[in-house]
Amino acid sequence: MDKTLEEKMLAILVDNQEMLKWHGEALEALQESHDRTFRRIDDFLSTLSLHEAEIAALRASRERLEKRVEKLEAAVGIAA
Repeated sequence: MDKTLEEKMLAILVDNQEMLKWHGEALEALQESHDRTFRRIDDFLSTLSLHEAEIAALRASRERLEKRVEKLEAAVGIAA
């Protein structure tokens, strides 16, 4: 038996609605993945910034200590 034109159009409409629903779900999943990725990048950049600040503080501390050692060496007559 052949389907009537109305039945065929209804079947096409139902298929299109199912495809739209699937695409909407896929788009939501993609958006969630996108959001998670950007949160991770933000967290990484925040951690990187913190580490860079810590490294700068350690470098400054080391430089101060090196200057103190140089003064001590000069005071006791040790050549560097």
